[in-house]
Amino acid sequence: MRANVTARRAAGTPIGAVGAPAGSADGAAVVLDAERANLAALLAALGDGMLERLAGAVASARTVAVVGFRNGYPVALHLRTQLAQARPGVRLAPQPGQSLAEDLVGLGAGDLVVVCAFRRRPPGLRAALAAVVESGASLVVVGDPSARSILPPDAGDALVGFVPCPVAAPGAFDSYAAAMTFVALLASAVLGADLRAGRGRVSAIDRAYRALGETE
Repeated sequence: MRANVTARRAAGTPIGAVGAPAGSADGAAVVLDAERANLAALLAALGDGMLERLAGAVASARTVAVVGFRNGYPVALHLRTQLAQARPGVRLAPQPGQSLAEDLVGLGAGDLVVVCAFRRRPPGLRAALAAVVESGASLVVVGDPSARSILPPDAGDALVGFVPCPVAAPGAFDSYAAAMTFVALLASAVLGADLRAGRGRVSAIDRAYRALGETE
């Protein structure tokens, strides 16, 4: 029974894990330790120039499509929102009510697709990654460590990088603190890749916000 519960939790099923912390100070300390470990693993994965390589690919791409399904969708949505502050030509795919295939048609050399692939992924995502590579576009995959298993084996240089963002948590649900930290780090690095252009775009967006009364 214990092994079955642990295996299901490791696959992303939101059930109480064995030894899950209660809502207490001691339980909060366990959660904090887990988050520190997840963030440390993320930062290690972004070392050796990986973050700079990813930021350069995003900054120089003709267009950027950010893809996310299920648990990956909130991460993809936030990433698209942040990258759109730093550069033009960033879109979320697929659009509501549309299929991903419609967004993949027309991709080619010079385009970049960032796929947020966290566990409990739809089965068609593996084929989607292969389709991106076949199109000639570049690919970045962001997901929990298990997403490494769906990377196209023949991606070659088309795969700019795989970013493992651990989501393991001592409670019943996965934690996306590492994933959202990666979003902030990547968006900041993209903005810094061409700081003058990035600041100009941020200022233009801010003026538009004020003109339309969309933010306080």
